[in-house]
Amino acid sequence: MNDSIHKTASGNVVYLELVDFSDKTDAEQIDLKSKFNALVKVALKVPQTDTRIVTDTVEGVIVTTLGAPEEVLQIAANMQNIVHQYNIRTTAPVLVGFALHSGQVQIVNDIHDQPQVLGDAIKLVQRIASFAQPNEILATQAFVAATAHLMQGETNVIDYAGILNERHDLGLPLYACPVSYTHLDVYKRQSCGRGDATTKRI
Repeated sequence: MNDSIHKTASGNVVYLELVDFSDKTDAEQIDLKSKFNALVKVALKVPQTDTRIVTDTVEGVIVTTLGAPEEVLQIAANMQNIVHQYNIRTTAPVLVGFALHSGQVQIVNDIHDQPQVLGDAIKLVQRIASFAQPNEILATQAFVAATAHLMQGETNVIDYAGILNERHDLGLPLYACPVSYTHLDVYKRQSCGRGDATTKRI
């Protein structure tokens, strides 16, 4: 990877975003990000099938793989369960929104000669994550199509609940993955975002 300055590849991306992180004080952000990073390290303990690039952001972490989409799906499911288990044991919960997408990514080397992922796919998952309820996983149609084979008689995978509604400002439908730890019927809502779409942070 380090001998390549720029590369375009088909990738699978999961973005784990801390909900309302920018509204926290500096001290709260430092404490929350430390707890979040510790949970992410556990969630990433998934067999690596191909190139995996982990990118830290101010409000979360982006994980990109160039292999099978099952890897990022499993990372998302792991993190969702880990966050839930952590939150039921604390009075200071870590609230995370999830976004999944499959598409073209741009891989470049940063100043330290380490791979960094850029492009529309990264921008898209960052926007989508802001629509997710705490501990809810949202996926694009492209990711649903890439993982369609997982729904054919397989077990221990996330079943897609179906399209929620058209996000007019994004111009594409989003799908919700059932929350793995509860049977709450959150998929019959008319809106699944953390507020009105017109006030969303983009």
